[in-house]
Amino acid sequence: FRTALDRLPLFVAALLAGTPPIASGTVTLRAVVFAPRHLTAILQSYGLPHDLSSDVSITASGPEELQSLLIGAFSDWLDFYFVPNPHRFLVYADHDEYTTIFAPRKGAISRIATAMSLAGISDVPGYTRDL
Repeated sequence: FRTALDRLPLFVAALLAGTPPIASGTVTLRAVVFAPRHLTAILQSYGLPHDLSSDVSITASGPEELQSLLIGAFSDWLDFYFVPNPHRFLVYADHDEYTTIFAPRKGAISRIATAMSLAGISDVPGYTRDL
């Protein structure tokens, strides 16, 4: 998917839509291209350390924290992984504004793709992720 920066709350809500509900999740930074202002501000608001560099992981619990964490991560120039709990899928997002969803079963990807489509967010036909 092309990361919908102009509609991040809707994009993140569609990403998190699914059954069972996502109880928590972890963002692990792979690369920090520019200083992450949004994510730093979110961590500061929770009184958490905010020395953000590659291989740093941040875990959030509950829908509000997850939404806030993901919006902050997508808003900055970061490459990161997101692993939800329960572990139904894995997200890789990059600073070029592409978000890729990996899952062992088609059902998880199908649910997210449907939620994205209903939100007016389309996939990128023919795009292949090289990791």
